[in-house]
Amino acid sequence: METDEDSSDDEEPDLYYRSLDEFVRGFLIRGYARHINGHARVWAGRYWEYPEALSRLGAMWRAWEYLRKDSSTGLSVWYLNHADPHMRVLLDKDGPFAGADHDHPENLNRPGEPLPYVPVEQASQD
Repeated sequence: METDEDSSDDEEPDLYYRSLDEFVRGFLIRGYARHINGHARVWAGRYWEYPEALSRLGAMWRAWEYLRKDSSTGLSVWYLNHADPHMRVLLDKDGPFAGADHDHPENLNRPGEPLPYVPVEQASQD
């Protein structure tokens, strides 16, 4: 019989999203939708090609996974202390996506649409 003391500290916590891409695709691009016109705000549909973006988005995902369990203020804390500061940097024209082609359709959206997103599977077929 296994006790709490026998369980491994290396076990993955109970995750709602099993990967960063699942979090970005399933929550972030809709839950943090902003108009991306390539001038005032930038984003790369292939976000996973930018190391700083991966680091920041990974930190946001892990914070979201932790804070989602707080049903009172968790989501508010996540937006104020994690999403808003990271997204300001990510969406800045001089931020991690500065090298993206800001006029390419895969990096643009219309007001009210989700953030641009290119599936990793599609990119491997290009």
